[in-house]
Amino acid sequence: MRNLTGQRTIPIFLDFHASSRPDALAILAENSAGLVQSLTWSQLHAWAQQTANWLLSQGLHKGDSVVLHLPNSLDFYLLWLGACMAGVVSVPVDPRATVAELNYIIGHSDARLVITLDSTESAARSASQGCEKVLRVVTASARGAFPDAELGSEVLAQPGLPSALKPSPLDVAGMLYTSGTTGKPKGVMLTHAVYLHGAEVFARATGLNQSHRHLIPLPLHHAAAQCHAMVPSLVVGASMVILERFRPSQFMERAAHYQATRAALFAAPLRMLLAHHAHTPVPANLLQCITFAQNLTGEEMAAWQAKFAIPLLQVWGMTETASLPLMTPLHGPRNPMCMGLPVAGYEVRIVDGKGNEVVPGESGEIVVRVDPGWSATSGYYKNPEATAALIHDGWLWSGDRAMQDENGEFHFLGRFKEMIKRSGENISPLEIEETLKLHPDVQDAAVVGVPDPVRDERVIAFVILRSPQPSSLDGLRQWCRDKLSAFKVPEEFYACPEFPRTSVGKVQRHHLRSTYLEGRRAL
Repeated sequence: MRNLTGQRTIPIFLDFHASSRPDALAILAENSAGLVQSLTWSQLHAWAQQTANWLLSQGLHKGDSVVLHLPNSLDFYLLWLGACMAGVVSVPVDPRATVAELNYIIGHSDARLVITLDSTESAARSASQGCEKVLRVVTASARGAFPDAELGSEVLAQPGLPSALKPSPLDVAGMLYTSGTTGKPKGVMLTHAVYLHGAEVFARATGLNQSHRHLIPLPLHHAAAQCHAMVPSLVVGASMVILERFRPSQFMERAAHYQATRAALFAAPLRMLLAHHAHTPVPANLLQCITFAQNLTGEEMAAWQAKFAIPLLQVWGMTETASLPLMTPLHGPRNPMCMGLPVAGYEVRIVDGKGNEVVPGESGEIVVRVDPGWSATSGYYKNPEATAALIHDGWLWSGDRAMQDENGEFHFLGRFKEMIKRSGENISPLEIEETLKLHPDVQDAAVVGVPDPVRDERVIAFVILRSPQPSSLDGLRQWCRDKLSAFKVPEEFYACPEFPRTSVGKVQRHHLRSTYLEGRRAL
């Protein structure tokens, strides 16, 4: 597996494109104010090098972490590239994160620098309190051009000469915090090698090349946008269009306007596009393929083809793989309703709880043969126990349940882990439960995900109140809004006298989920 990477690192590809195609368009970035900034490969290389020098001028050293508390923007991409060139670790954080969530990541990642927007500076400074390793909080602008903001002016005052510091393939380039069943997010360490391995796999499996233009509306703090769009485009030299966020009312229009040929989405945005264009025309566009994760129904797939006629390639992967071990085949007949087949560079199996491979038609857990640091994460930051549970005996255990049919194709059946997937975001039930149990009126809490026709799953909270009163539920939503990101706040709250439990006292969430669904059908 190491042969896909060799001794290459991310900056090598930027150097190559800047020298071989200096005047070719590298990136277009559009912000919420409608400002569009564009850079050629030579311009991108020069600014990224100055960004690297600026990071080092702030007192950062190789291996130090910088928190990018930013939305999709040119600033984000320049900082990410500059960090790669300087040997610094990027820690992207959802700009919607609450002060408590941001504080945890800043502290746990040992961040030395926090970069945020002028509009979120107060929250970032509050979150940095008590994080003794933070040297400085720096602001960027969401609406102005990069050179006109405080950050940009500081960066562009730096020399453009390359530093003597060079990263190696196994140096960590990014650390993405992903929710898990243990409550607090875990820092997934992604090396230069694993980013490049995933990019090579994606490019070969989808036919991505330098003639393409990749539209990126998914959040760059998420593995999907980074590993399935941004880094593959950098590796092959495809130009990128970075949108600040996904808007179903604008996606197809922006794709047409920017002449995009590729895009990466989730199932939920695809459903939103179907709903938006149910009675509106679809602008003529050049999109040749959209990769997506998570399932569509047969009816939704048929409606998509009838309305848009843009090929969809379903994929499966994890932040921990930084790649897509399973993909719908690019050539020949394919079943768009399944997760696809193993791609070159990965061996994938379905196994039982003892690690024995099951026969076709039987369900089990997806495991992937990996080489840590080269073809998958090198582990969770400061969490050797979770790392050992994730990867052992050369296999990465996904926690996802699936089956393989007689044709060898993989079909997703659910998650062994109690993760909730909402519009592409991973949500830990335990994190919400712990937040609810801090409320003075809540004795206990249990949170489940139930199917949602648009956003994959909706979040339902069950609580045991200390003194049951219907009015006591009214303040729980606001309580969660004050302490959690908006996408984690439950849609519904229900009071229960007790929870169904196992013999050792563990809450049986599947019983709560079934009770909720049966009650809803009865209405």
